[in-house]
Amino acid sequence: RNVARRAVDYLVILSNDEDDTGVVRRRDGGTSNTFSILGLPLTVVERNILYEKVSRLPYFLPALLAIEDRSEVDRAASTRILRHILDKELLRSKSLAFFNFAFLLILLICFQEGTNQLITNGNISNQYRATFYFQLLSILYFVVQKIGQIASLFKISIKACCMNIFRWIDLVDWVAIGLALGGIIWTEVVITNGPNIDEDSGQVIISDSMRSYLAAATGAIWLKLIVWIYVVNWDMTMLIQAMFQIIYDIRWFLLFLFAAMLAAAQMFYIMLSRQYTCDESGFCDQKNAFVEVYLIALGQVVREDFSTGFSLFVFLIFTFLVLFVLMFMLIPMVIDSYTKTTTLQAENAECGTRARLVYVAHIGTNRRLIHGKWTLMQWCALILFVSSACVIFMFSSADIRGSLDNYYGNHLLASCLTILIFFLIVSVLAFLSHTTYYDNVELGKRPSSCWNRFVGSRFVRFLASPIDLLMHFLLGLNKDESAKGGSGQWADWHGGVSHIRSDVRRMVGASERNTSTLVQHEVNELESRMLNSSERVRTDVLTEIRSSEERLENMIAQLHTLLKETNSSTNSPLRQTHSGSFQNAETSIRPNRSTEF
Repeated sequence: RNVARRAVDYLVILSNDEDDTGVVRRRDGGTSNTFSILGLPLTVVERNILYEKVSRLPYFLPALLAIEDRSEVDRAASTRILRHILDKELLRSKSLAFFNFAFLLILLICFQEGTNQLITNGNISNQYRATFYFQLLSILYFVVQKIGQIASLFKISIKACCMNIFRWIDLVDWVAIGLALGGIIWTEVVITNGPNIDEDSGQVIISDSMRSYLAAATGAIWLKLIVWIYVVNWDMTMLIQAMFQIIYDIRWFLLFLFAAMLAAAQMFYIMLSRQYTCDESGFCDQKNAFVEVYLIALGQVVREDFSTGFSLFVFLIFTFLVLFVLMFMLIPMVIDSYTKTTTLQAENAECGTRARLVYVAHIGTNRRLIHGKWTLMQWCALILFVSSACVIFMFSSADIRGSLDNYYGNHLLASCLTILIFFLIVSVLAFLSHTTYYDNVELGKRPSSCWNRFVGSRFVRFLASPIDLLMHFLLGLNKDESAKGGSGQWADWHGGVSHIRSDVRRMVGASERNTSTLVQHEVNELESRMLNSSERVRTDVLTEIRSSEERLENMIAQLHTLLKETNSSTNSPLRQTHSGSFQNAETSIRPNRSTEF
């Protein structure tokens, strides 16, 4: 656990880069801002290179998913460096993300179209049959995807599997898949059942419970689409997190509003329930009274409903309290909560969620599975899966199923269908048993050069460009970020408070750098002046010493000359005495001169 905490701390340290506000001129003539990581200034390109080196560490993403502490995994998933790495992985695997989006869109459109055909026309057409098979295909794809995710997580560790498959996102996925599959089965049962078809018109009789179920299934599929965008797109992640935080912050406001509306509904029901008939007033029904009060809170008012004086007084008090006081209080509360949420996200550098980490890692396993070298068991499992799925699709047709039922009987048909489903599950498990998060996968043969030339042709790239732009838009990624070396996706708006704090921090940093530069300049100037002054004093002292030496030498030379003249004029012992005295004087003078020097 300590090792895992230190590893996450390392990611946090690398993610805590501050805007150094320096400007570096690039080779192409443009400029780029610099960032400071542990006091080391780095450009955007250098920071991205550092992040890329971290992403290439052995078993990087599986090691993060293998951490047993859920809080540490969440902390690692919210770092900026991991967001950069996951964005790069999404760019590499955007084709697989497109298939997820395409199958989800097919399921949504076909389910809605089939439901609309059934509700509007009341009969079965060829268009409904086409949407029926596309719905089965999409549901089968999502079931296999979820099973593959569970299998790959199970290979890391059992705890990692349990920690990452019981989330609210997975619950939404399974509920949407289950409701869609249940709606398809219920629709087939209603169509093939004779008592549910009107004999006169030949249309299918749809009950209210079935309508409610199909509506709930449609809403669940839409919710699954929103959750998928929430996982892959950081802007949607930030929006939904802010929405949850706002709802949590105004919980007491909502409680007070609900209590006020419930009290007003009960009061209006007591006062107005027998004043009019049910056709004239909505307050005659106790259940409908709350709906009427909710409509009043939204501004839809019928003046004739309030005939008594006290009911009109309660109406005025309720509208003043709800429409004026509470609603005007709600606006600043929501703004304050949103500002607080975005500011905390910016200050804590929250740039992702664990769901995005699991999704990107699972896409990586699918890419390795597709590009890896398949074994014989995988090919056999694939053939068994395709054959079982085709036979099940044939059994899904009402005509074929009816013919087989008349010829073989219900029991034999049910037994064959059970065996086919068993073969389908076994083939999926056998194929996905080779799914792994790790990189040590033996890659298969590379595609031929003809295929590479075909994929890289201008025509294919022109046809794929709209899909490429669509995926970049859905994933919230900047296509030209790495080429331009700009900040791109990091330049997100995090609220006014965070923007002001960032500007103040930038201005303070610039002021500190300017002050440091001025102080350093003054110190250098002072040192230069002191050095010049010391050199000048030293020169003056040396000049004075040299002048003193010259004067002493002149005096000694004059004294020698005088002594020589004296010695030459007299040859008496007195000359010797004077000569000894002169030598003693010269000896005493020379040491003094050297000492003075």
